[in-house]
Amino acid sequence: MNKFTSILTERDSYQNQSLLKTEITNFINKVKKRIPAKVQTVIDLTYKNNILSKNDINDIKNSSKSSIKHLCTKYDMSEEQMEDLRDSLKDLGNDIKLLPQMMSAAEREALELGRLSMNDLTIDLKTPAGRNAVAKMYMPLVYTIINQFVGKSRLDKSSLISAGLEGLTSAMNDWKSSAESGEKTVSFKTYVGYRVRQQILNDINSLSHSLSGGSSYTYNKYGSALMDAVSLDGIPRDDEGEFKNDRLAALGTEDKLSKEEQADWKSLYKLLESKFSQRDMNIFYRYFGLNGYKREKSKDIAKSYGMSEGNIRNSILNKILKYLKQDRKAMDILTSLNDIYNENLMVDMISYSKSAIIEALASDDLYILLEEMTRWNKKESFDRDLSAVLKSMGSEKNKKFIIDLLSADFNFADEYLKKQKDVILKFMSLMYPTENISKFTDVDKLQKIVELQTLYQKYKNK
Repeated sequence: MNKFTSILTERDSYQNQSLLKTEITNFINKVKKRIPAKVQTVIDLTYKNNILSKNDINDIKNSSKSSIKHLCTKYDMSEEQMEDLRDSLKDLGNDIKLLPQMMSAAEREALELGRLSMNDLTIDLKTPAGRNAVAKMYMPLVYTIINQFVGKSRLDKSSLISAGLEGLTSAMNDWKSSAESGEKTVSFKTYVGYRVRQQILNDINSLSHSLSGGSSYTYNKYGSALMDAVSLDGIPRDDEGEFKNDRLAALGTEDKLSKEEQADWKSLYKLLESKFSQRDMNIFYRYFGLNGYKREKSKDIAKSYGMSEGNIRNSILNKILKYLKQDRKAMDILTSLNDIYNENLMVDMISYSKSAIIEALASDDLYILLEEMTRWNKKESFDRDLSAVLKSMGSEKNKKFIIDLLSADFNFADEYLKKQKDVILKFMSLMYPTENISKFTDVDKLQKIVELQTLYQKYKNK
């Protein structure tokens, strides 16, 4: 019996070990600015009454009426004080893990040195609700990493999203903050970044490094130009260089924006409201969670208006988004909307298989529309697509003709179309893979040519 007891004691040593008061004092002095006030209050109470181990905390938290008197005698406290402490411990919920008595020595040291954050200790990776909250919190980081790899391999954006989500899921399944696992204590944020990059690189390696060709359902169906990166270079980052988690949520929350940003959004809302009905604008706001509205799914919005989901997307959202593309300032905001939509899709797909993710994105009309509308808002994305398409044009003569076309005066676009119609139609079909160029009228074809000429000449000298 004694031997068995000693084994249990050794196994759970950090749970049964009482901290020295000086250890608690040193811990508080180093991390007090990061500890929630309610946790600090409980720490003060336990310190004052010599409640210095994890087992002591759990005994009090789980105490019944019959055991209260024994605990009162043990810690020299009145029944009222003990009941208040018990209730305070219960009220902490998951934050009870922030009490120094509940941590291992490695965890306390990591917190003191800044290697772990308070979130790393209170994170809930066991329950569905907890995992969903974690996915929402860390999706901006995953999305940032995904965009760093777009255009650098055969993986299109949908495949990168699939790999990124798989990396995040693996991180949630495997990560432990406790040194009991024998691993070095590392923050969940750092671990997510490592696992997401690792999974993306593994997928790239398994599908080769070549930029030519494609390997996924989406590529085969829509072409290489569809899933281009939307750059996050213009989005503010924190002191560690990471994308600010609250940036996208703040887009529709005026009190979190600078005065200049507030003015931009108000100007945009005013412009849109002068062009579209209040009903249409309310649907737009609700769908993207803007202008004080909570973000809702299209099916819920459609139900509230007695409309079909198709009408919500095609007749209202698409119409407003196409209008937004006309203005440069509006285009910047449209890029932000695309980021919001992508991140929310990724949260919804956190438990999907790779093939299901690719299938879902490939059949999501609004995802495709937003990607296409923001596709060439950066020189790098336009240059990358143009280079890939020119490689598919065959002869050097055809490539030279296309460059001449793009460099030409807009007024001569129709003459080029008459000279080499087949070559131009092939070129435009590759640049606009989701549109049936062959069924366009000549006027529509000329508009597309002028759009490409404008972009080429705009970016040429940058």
